[in-house]
Amino acid sequence: MTLTPFLLAAAISMVGVPLVRLVALRIRLVDIPNDRSSHQSVTPRGAGIVVVAAAITALATSLDGWSQATTGVVLGAFLLACLGLSDDIHSMTAQAKLIAQTVLVAIAVPFLLQSFTGPSWWLFGFGIGAACWCLAYVNAFNFMDGINGMSVAQATIAGLGIAVVGHRWDFPLLTVAGLAVAGAALGFAPFNVPVAKIFLGDVGAYFIGFWLAALLILELRVGVPTEVAIAPFLLYLTDTGATIVRRRRKGEELRLGHRQHAYQQLTDAGWSQISVSALAALVMAGGTGLMITLDHSSALVRSAGFIVSLIPVVGFVLLPSVLSRRAQVNPT
Repeated sequence: MTLTPFLLAAAISMVGVPLVRLVALRIRLVDIPNDRSSHQSVTPRGAGIVVVAAAITALATSLDGWSQATTGVVLGAFLLACLGLSDDIHSMTAQAKLIAQTVLVAIAVPFLLQSFTGPSWWLFGFGIGAACWCLAYVNAFNFMDGINGMSVAQATIAGLGIAVVGHRWDFPLLTVAGLAVAGAALGFAPFNVPVAKIFLGDVGAYFIGFWLAALLILELRVGVPTEVAIAPFLLYLTDTGATIVRRRRKGEELRLGHRQHAYQQLTDAGWSQISVSALAALVMAGGTGLMITLDHSSALVRSAGFIVSLIPVVGFVLLPSVLSRRAQVNPT
């Protein structure tokens, strides 16, 4: 497995992000803090533009041949990135964004399913499920992109994990695409950690979200067990899902902004953003690494490993509540 796509994508990001930052400052493409923000100062956004260019360039120059599946990954991610950039420049309503996301995902998903075989009813159902998965994860990634280092950790760990799976299952597209997105994200890291000089913006969050979601679909295509494929995504999905359930039970309007994700509650409790992101990275890396080592094991062993990998994820999501109860019992 060559690291060329990883190194190329990282280099493009490291060179391009400072240039985009200068342009963003000049045209006032900035994020202004509000009561839902985790940052206190006006910060430029749009670094995701470079991540888009870096990942696609690394993929296109490192992959031998271009398949329908490759088109699905690149086309969907690029279209979602364009939508994200539009929202970065001119804020869209939640309803308008969801409709646009649905249309763009519907355009890309059929390319990802070209080599799937089975009864037509199964393919149709799987296609609907794949589209829903992409929509869910794109938005989960965007919701979780709120503190320094968090998105870098998710994209890097998931990308590298997918790359290793692609190598072990002899699927070069997974390997190259995983390395490309991981490199692009890691090249952005110096400008986001420990202090954010620029944000990804929706353009970057939408792009990475679809890219990774599409790769999971392709993992399933070659027979990678579901519990192995989903492992890198567990923390983002669990935190987002638990937050939605919690807000729904309170009768809150889901379209309105909030600060109820576990990672937001931890920073509100006094944890630094880097500490929260580092803990999240540890949880994601541990679960991903464990499941990759079990990818050719029996279903029983994989299930046991999945449960083990899920425990720290649930612990991360419940940690704010535990800290809150302790603070009430032992007030300072």
